[in-house]
Amino acid sequence: MNSPTILQQITSRRLQDRLQELELVHSLTGGERSVPLVPFFRDPGLICEIKRSSPSRGIIIPDGRIVEDIFEDYLRSGAHRFSVLTESRYFRGSCADLYWLKQRHPELPFLRKDFLFSLEDIHESYLIGADAVLLIAALLDDDQLQELTGAARRWGLQVLTEIHNETELQRVLSLPELPDALGINSRDLTTFSVNIKNPFALRSRIP
Repeated sequence: MNSPTILQQITSRRLQDRLQELELVHSLTGGERSVPLVPFFRDPGLICEIKRSSPSRGIIIPDGRIVEDIFEDYLRSGAHRFSVLTESRYFRGSCADLYWLKQRHPELPFLRKDFLFSLEDIHESYLIGADAVLLIAALLDDDQLQELTGAARRWGLQVLTEIHNETELQRVLSLPELPDALGINSRDLTTFSVNIKNPFALRSRIP
């Protein structure tokens, strides 16, 4: 029997933590969104990321610094759209990180970066203030990609779909409803190995 991949391990832990996450989102929002939707892809430019930690790099934001400090650094440097990693076990993130940043800066667009796999995930993302969500092709089958893309659109959220190889690219391009943008990951999420040439190889195949 093969050992589970890192992606499978992360997804399994998210399932285990589902009730705790639901309770956190409800305690933060009361089941209502209180901030405006801002089009995430209205302007070109960098997407600056808030990430506390990762399985490959370990601690990125040390305990002595807080998310708000990093965010203010980004703002002073001219950043205007942001990705917030909310997975708690492997990346030490939280839905509260995105919620409080959006509460303080409702005029700015935010993307929820996580390992999303259910309709509840999309609704939660809307409630905590996300303006866009990340969907990972390696994690979702075609029906799930289509279902979650449609759900995001119904809640007014834009969609960034992540691909890693030619097969995933063709899967996404064949869907009836396309995402707002494609992201090419240099990292294989099943092994966490990195191929920095990957974006250059795949970009020419994107219409």
